Amino acid sequence: MRTTLLSALAAALVSPADQTAAHPQPSIANDQARVVHVSMRLVDLNRPPLGMQWRRSASEKPISFLSDEAVLRLQLAPDERLGLYSIGTTEEAVWFDPFVGDAAPEARQTPGWSLGAVWYNIFPERFDNANPTNDQGWPHGTPIPWQQPWEEVTADEFEASANRAIALPRRYGDDHQRRRPPLREVVFERRYGGDLEGVVRRLDHITRLGATAIWLCPVFDATSLHKYDAADYRHIDPHLAGSGPSLGPDLAPELAHEPVAQSVAADGRSAKTPWTADADEWSWTPADRVLIDRLLPGAHDRGLRVILDGVWNHVGLQHPAFVDVRSLGSASRYADWFDARFDTAGRLASWRAWDRRNGALPAFSQRGDTLTQGPRRHVFDITRRWMDPNGDGDPSDGIDGWRLDVANEVGLTFWSQWRALVREINPQAVLVGELWFDGGDYFGGRAFDSQMNYPLAFALTNWLGRDPGYTTERLVEDLDRVMRHHQATNLAQVNLLGSHDTPRLASMLANPGREYDRDAGLGAERFDRSQPQPQVYDMIELGYAVLTALPGSPMIYHGDELGMWGADDPENRKPLPWPDVLEPLGVSPPDDMGMSERMASWLRLRQDPTIGPVLRFGAASWRAQTGLLIIARQLDATRITLMANPSNQTRTLEGHTIGPRSVVMMASYDGTPPQQVHASRHAPKQGPETLR
Repeated sequence: MRTTLLSALAAALVSPADQTAAHPQPSIANDQARVVHVSMRLVDLNRPPLGMQWRRSASEKPISFLSDEAVLRLQLAPDERLGLYSIGTTEEAVWFDPFVGDAAPEARQTPGWSLGAVWYNIFPERFDNANPTNDQGWPHGTPIPWQQPWEEVTADEFEASANRAIALPRRYGDDHQRRRPPLREVVFERRYGGDLEGVVRRLDHITRLGATAIWLCPVFDATSLHKYDAADYRHIDPHLAGSGPSLGPDLAPELAHEPVAQSVAADGRSAKTPWTADADEWSWTPADRVLIDRLLPGAHDRGLRVILDGVWNHVGLQHPAFVDVRSLGSASRYADWFDARFDTAGRLASWRAWDRRNGALPAFSQRGDTLTQGPRRHVFDITRRWMDPNGDGDPSDGIDGWRLDVANEVGLTFWSQWRALVREINPQAVLVGELWFDGGDYFGGRAFDSQMNYPLAFALTNWLGRDPGYTTERLVEDLDRVMRHHQATNLAQVNLLGSHDTPRLASMLANPGREYDRDAGLGAERFDRSQPQPQVYDMIELGYAVLTALPGSPMIYHGDELGMWGADDPENRKPLPWPDVLEPLGVSPPDDMGMSERMASWLRLRQDPTIGPVLRFGAASWRAQTGLLIIARQLDATRITLMANPSNQTRTLEGHTIGPRSVVMMASYDGTPPQQVHASRHAPKQGPETLR
């Protein structure tokens, strides 16, 4: 058998001296070695046939498999090759470069930096207010002091709500009888003043957590606190950066976010507005410059990547193109940008929107599985603007990729077209789709490099306590299903537990028996909104330890590290209780249960020079044993084992004691006996912790 295999390989492969010119037959090489990622030089080796061994060209030692390992992952040095030879001799070895020839799109196109990254997600308006001069007020918001108790509703808030309904009745309502709970009357117009300057101020905090990448929820000009209702993709919202909006003499404050068609041109088909779709006429605002000149350089200097939220499915009612359609009807030059219907006089009668028919989020029109020409061209121009701000062909001054909102509501043809543009601008820009289901149809070079891995979140939060009947054995089955993609995709998946669209993780686990992201809104009955017990925070630490050990890229939703709790929107978007903000104001921050250091102690392991590469790039397996979740990772000659106990009973395994709601990580280097690397706060120690 081995003679036949060696003869076949030798026909295509050459000796080490000639290996730089080798061009092996991919079918033969791929049978034995599968490329995981080209630029990171990651390759998976099958266990060799009986009587044969693998060897690296940079080493005289054979590559050793453990008895239970069918596949071994290596990270090859530049110009390093692999050899397959008969045991007892190297004369018959055949050498090949596994990276010569074709590789899967995921192996070639997934940005190397995104493999095993640690993400930090920021909801800007509630993150940190470092520049009060740009705080949003009348008419679309009510300024609220950062330290004001969440449940407290002041008379000023009620008055603002009533006046807002009078001034803008088509947009806002007000219950003068106060039949609804007071908080519900005012909460969505609260503005706390978080801004990009606040993000700059907290960059060191983010890096101390172990994060290597930031995802900013929408920052483009919009009236809402969440900014998913874009009024202008061309600019950063002036209430999120800079010194606030600059109003011209003819633009009243209440219209600062509501550009209107001011006059109809002679042809009757266009209007003069404060906005143009012609990219050649665009300029930069002071708010734009905060992102470009302060946040991006500050992040990049710290080794942090930054991606923005791209909402290409819909805009807000204040978007100038839609305002033009409402004003001019079918005569508007933007009439075909939206799925709109007009009456016999050409007036706008109805439109498709993301939220409902004639809703607040008008959807762009699509034909043939892609956006129609007008909005598609506009989105392409916006993409170029933020990925290469100075337009010199060097994207280093721009953002590092995009997270794509409601990605499944835009056709796959569009995503393919748009992906090609993104990769033309910056081949290392990452694309992350918001998909609440398995994203396999969008991978393989078709649309996205990864997704917000909600399927994993469903499983892990079940296991952490959301579903009391969910077993470790079932988790293992779900992990097998979730991790079924190409290995490069698995390593790039954005692995989250909660987000700005779900209840806070602490409250999710403190309210078991509910479906993920269900029955937790303002009106939800029997939802415990108080701070959870310490045992819940033990489970949160356990969850982040498991995310650290699993393949993929863990994501922190800002505030989890501060121990925050709360139900679904709007309670999951409370302002962050920064101690250095609250304490000078005489306010004691809530007990964070030590979560910042507990989470960071795990996530920082991904940057450790010895075990970090294993956690970011290594092969993985998992199993259930004695009620424990066992995760094994391997890269080259380093192996890591995580033993996680979600139960309230102490468990033992192979001489190791794992306490209730605890987790222990062990590592073995070059075949040495396993040593403890790290353990959760309450785990019994298994000897001194050692990191090389």
